[in-house]
Amino acid sequence: MPLLHHFRSDRQIRIVEFFHRALRPVIFEVNKNSLNGFLGSDGVVFVANIADEDHSAFVRYKALAKQYRDRYSFGIGPAARETSTIVCRNNEDGEEHTLNELWRVEAYENFVRMCSEPLIPELVRRNEEYYTMVG
Repeated sequence: MPLLHHFRSDRQIRIVEFFHRALRPVIFEVNKNSLNGFLGSDGVVFVANIADEDHSAFVRYKALAKQYRDRYSFGIGPAARETSTIVCRNNEDGEEHTLNELWRVEAYENFVRMCSEPLIPELVRRNEEYYTMVG
């Protein structure tokens, strides 16, 4: 019975996170006072600091946020002084990653995949071949 209770609370937490994401704007503006609270607000959180002159990076980030807003939280901090970056925090695994190559279009999708993939993935029939391939 305790194991079943654990799954219920985990599902309840995910539902609450989903509703919080739905109530927030697609991209939530953060500042130094709200950053830590926002980074801990969801299982996977992205925060971009984009330089003022890097308009294409902002457009791509906004498109990414619209596409994945139902699964992850997206924020934007103050404009970067030198180089635009996106930081991802996976609170479920305690991992944090940074993307600096915002000029590469394919980097955005790869970054989301890398950040959201669990450290220890669940092995099921549909991904068995992928995880058991040598090399």
